[in-house]
Amino acid sequence: MIHDEIKPVVEARGLGVTFRRAKGEVRALRGVTFSLGPGEGLALLGGNGAGKSTLIRVLAGILLPQEGEARLWGLDPWRFRTRLAQRYGLVLGGRSRLSPLLSVEENLRLWGALYGLAGAHAKRRIQEVAEALDLTPILGVAASRLSLGQRNRAELALALLPEPELLLLDEPFIGLDALGRKSVLNLLETLKVHRGVALILASHELSGVEGVLERALVLRRGEVAFLGDLTALRRGLDFRHVKVLFHEPFRGNPPPWATVSEGGYVLEAKVSPEKIPGFLSQMLALGRVREVSVQEPSLEEVMEVWLRT
Repeated sequence: MIHDEIKPVVEARGLGVTFRRAKGEVRALRGVTFSLGPGEGLALLGGNGAGKSTLIRVLAGILLPQEGEARLWGLDPWRFRTRLAQRYGLVLGGRSRLSPLLSVEENLRLWGALYGLAGAHAKRRIQEVAEALDLTPILGVAASRLSLGQRNRAELALALLPEPELLLLDEPFIGLDALGRKSVLNLLETLKVHRGVALILASHELSGVEGVLERALVLRRGEVAFLGDLTALRRGLDFRHVKVLFHEPFRGNPPPWATVSEGGYVLEAKVSPEKIPGFLSQMLALGRVREVSVQEPSLEEVMEVWLRT
């Protein structure tokens, strides 16, 4: 948590953004207030059109809010965007900063120069981010020839070049397979834990983010619907995933809501916490139990509930 003596990296106070469309005004953000300290990770969650990308653009100084104010290290990101450029890294899902005719390495050199990196320092940083994101084998490939996953890893490399203290990541996992997503999450966790980098991450790919981000901000129609610990976000879900493994296929009739697999060796069910003891008693009556696991609902399941409400 942020203590009084620690200056916040990010502060948002009453942010409001309205877009004017042909059919009228659209309130993209309304009264958004939160703060983030060094080494903290925030999951920015919500459905399509909730305001996640708009909020990241405001924090990056790309979009000027009509209401409220944003601050990065106490400075207005709109007024001081050039001054702050080396202190934060930005990935905007769907908007590439790569020049298509340049190779990955040439793009990194170009952006390194824009960040003020030169000589041995620039070469070292390009090598470091390329190795960290498994880009070394494709440094000579033109950006236009990259796959979607390769392109997004290259975009993240651009964001990491200046060794930022803050990462603003909007859909950074697009095109990545499970292994690639895990690799990126491990890298983000390392930066957060060992270098104190603050993270704000908006993504529809939520698997694994709980190990990196401890807080969540849920937006609904531009307003803050939830702000707090990820563990608290789950408290509204009154079930746990219970998985029971038997020594041999069980005998008898399982509960109708349970799922049976592996020829009767495995039984899984969603069970409310207070009913777990009774459920396990039922399982013992079915056969010899080898192993029981009880897991919290996944973050995807949590968001499904939030999006339905």
